[in-house]
Amino acid sequence: MLESKTFKDGAIYLYQRAEYKKPTSLYRVKVPNGSGYVNRSTGTGDEHKAFKFADDLYNQLLVKSLTGATVVGTC
Repeated sequence: MLESKTFKDGAIYLYQRAEYKKPTSLYRVKVPNGSGYVNRSTGTGDEHKAFKFADDLYNQLLVKSLTGATVVGTC
């Protein structure tokens, strides 16, 4: 990993992998009120766009969790 940052008390973890030719941010989002994480690529190397992408997903998972829907993450 080249660079990593955490946001929202560790619920969002942004990072870039060294073996990727094009710098692309990936993220790991802690599933609210559940176990596991959601891991995906943001598709961009821009940190601000990557954070927005991950933050939007976090908020969607939070709403699902608060409405009683089952939110599944990977371990």
